[in-house]
Amino acid sequence: MDSKEYHEYYQNHFSKLEELLELLKNKQYSVVLWGAGLKGQAFLEICDSENIYVQSVIDRDSRKQGKVLSSGHVVRQISDVNSNMVVLVANEKYYASVCFSLFDHGYDVKKIKLLCLDWFVADRFTLEDVRSGKIWERKRYYD
Repeated sequence: MDSKEYHEYYQNHFSKLEELLELLKNKQYSVVLWGAGLKGQAFLEICDSENIYVQSVIDRDSRKQGKVLSSGHVVRQISDVNSNMVVLVANEKYYASVCFSLFDHGYDVKKIKLLCLDWFVADRFTLEDVRSGKIWERKRYYD
């Protein structure tokens, strides 16, 4: 997909994603997005253009770290993640890689609150799963 297709994808699912972001905000979670690539940037531009839901972006690419994206979000390094954050994974094809990157940096991945945005859009979990905390129950490091 290119940038335009990602923008269309998030525009088509904006209402649903906004409900998720509102829920996370109302639960007073600190939210970060994993991925400063085209898909992550499109998500921020469409779903958090006013910088009210996502505090920062995590990316492994050291060239992106410290930069401010066009959406106004700052790109940070993995070591800025803490167990009180909700980490939104922008691209499902990198979900397992995100888990292993966190593990490699000494995090107990079973205790990190990870949400894959694509899985939410595809109804693999619901707002009620997030509301109840069921979504945080992991049996493996990458599920």
